[in-house]
Amino acid sequence: MKAVEQKYFDQMGEFATTESGRQVFRHMDIINIKTGSLLTHVSLMTAALGLFASRFIGELNYSLFEILILVELVVYVLISMSLLFCINITSPSTFYSNGNLQDGEYFAQRIVVIAARRRRIYNVGLRSTVGISILFLLTLFLKIGGLI
Repeated sequence: MKAVEQKYFDQMGEFATTESGRQVFRHMDIINIKTGSLLTHVSLMTAALGLFASRFIGELNYSLFEILILVELVVYVLISMSLLFCINITSPSTFYSNGNLQDGEYFAQRIVVIAARRRRIYNVGLRSTVGISILFLLTLFLKIGGLI
């Protein structure tokens, strides 16, 4: 296992000294920071919806408002679960299946794929969060207006 760990850190260090390596790691750092901020918003919305759910939902006969609150709560939890992948650190098992040590070129290709996947997940999470936040505001306005 120590050989795999050593190989992993050696290849990470070699890749980090290249221009493309610096750009990929910088890109991953930015995704981590943005994901952390988005997770903060998602966590606060999950807490707020949890309070709404505990306050307004009591019987098994759900109104439209209660159903919307529950759906929004579940969507926020799913968004947070997917965003957690974006802040997950890489490990040797990410790059070396069954203990097979790959060359540095494989490492570089694999980390670029991981960075691109994290960016896609972040972008989907961001769009989903904006959409579900708008739905939450509409739900509140409709409830306040007495329409639901």
